[in-house]
Amino acid sequence: MNMMNLILVISLIASAIILILGWEFSGRWALLSSRTQSRLSQAEKPLEQEQALSRLPAGSLERKLSEAGWRLSPGQFRLASIGLGLAGALLAWRFFIPGLPALAIGGMLFYLPTLTLNERALSRGLRMDEHLPLALSRIAAGLQAGRGLDEVLETTGRSLPTGSPLAGELVKGAQDIRTGDAQEAMKKLSLRSASPSLANVAMLLESYLRAGGGQYATVVSEAAVQIQRVISVRNHARAKAAQALQSAKLIPLIMLGVLVMMAADPATSASFRTGAVQAVIAIAMGAMLLGFLQMRKEIRRVV
Repeated sequence: MNMMNLILVISLIASAIILILGWEFSGRWALLSSRTQSRLSQAEKPLEQEQALSRLPAGSLERKLSEAGWRLSPGQFRLASIGLGLAGALLAWRFFIPGLPALAIGGMLFYLPTLTLNERALSRGLRMDEHLPLALSRIAAGLQAGRGLDEVLETTGRSLPTGSPLAGELVKGAQDIRTGDAQEAMKKLSLRSASPSLANVAMLLESYLRAGGGQYATVVSEAAVQIQRVISVRNHARAKAAQALQSAKLIPLIMLGVLVMMAADPATSASFRTGAVQAVIAIAMGAMLLGFLQMRKEIRRVV
């Protein structure tokens, strides 16, 4: 099979994947979506969303898609990743540098949806932290007023802005208290929470219940103030970290721009077709990607 036939085969595969995804997005394959995904897409109440989400295995692709708010099944997501990778490799082979650099670009584009998905799933915990200070003040006020923890959690959750993932977590915690042991419900909330700050709040409420509640509401209120300060500092650090990550993303874009300009020069373009030069370019691309991922990992660990 010569190169033209190979490019034709890749083009046909990429076109087929795009057609399949387009067919799915039009709604004609809705019946083929998983039952859990259908329930998640149709659920309008925070509690229903949390209940559907809790039935998905932790760390699974289906759960990440649900946490990110992407109405795709795992199969559709994988097809999209493969299609993007093939299309990127084909275009780079045709209009940029054929060989290893084109394959490296295809591999990066194949991984891009997974990278974006992980970021979106992680942002669920960050969105919880946005409304957690407000929720803490209302929880502390409700407990000091002598109301039950289940009532306080449900009232607080339903008072939060529509679409906040924290609302569903609090309402789900209130339901768990009513249907089981209150301390065990707070343990479950701590374990499933995507936000470390919310997990700490759940542990605080568990200690409040273990101590007998009531007269310990003032202690909870004081601890809530300290947690609010920690969240404020953490959110500020995250904002600074986001600026650093944005700057880091400029580096591969600059390198790609330089390569495009060099590839436009016939003399330089000829050297790009040698195996040694292609290997160096592919290794440099991989090194930049790994460096960016490591930088992001270290920043996430700090904040």
